[in-house]
Amino acid sequence: MSQEQPDVDAQLFDLFDGSRGQREFARVRRGYDTHQVNSLLAQLDAELERQQEQIEALERDLADARRQLEERRRPAPGLGSRIEELIQVAEEKASDLLGVAQSEAVATAEAARAGAAEVRAAAMRDVEAMLVAAEQAAEALKADAGGEAAIIKIAARTKGESIKADARREAAV
Repeated sequence: MSQEQPDVDAQLFDLFDGSRGQREFARVRRGYDTHQVNSLLAQLDAELERQQEQIEALERDLADARRQLEERRRPAPGLGSRIEELIQVAEEKASDLLGVAQSEAVATAEAARAGAAEVRAAAMRDVEAMLVAAEQAAEALKADAGGEAAIIKIAARTKGESIKADARREAAV
């Protein structure tokens, strides 16, 4: 791997493996089904792993192509000038093909990084939506509980006043 190209494996590891331990969600009464969330995260992990394997395979192919090119660049001693010219033309074509392969590898790696970033962003949006929904549900429950508490308090006060009034009437008799 050249120094100009970033270490894709390290970047993907830093991007995703560093956060795998944080992929646990709190269990709540309302919100998303934890099985569905876990299933989505498993699918995302599998897709990321597949893309990493594809990048590794392309990097191996590129290394093999470079090694083969280097081996073929050494001319055999005692060959005629015509054969040396043919070898040079073949080397130039191989170099062109290697350039195309490198470009494709870079494009695939960039697409994988972009795809991984999109998947992570979508997952973060989903998590944020889950949190907002959970907070709204909690606020609604809190409001309902507060309303019920107020009704119970009023009923208790009314009942207490009624009992006091009855007790005063009986005391006056």
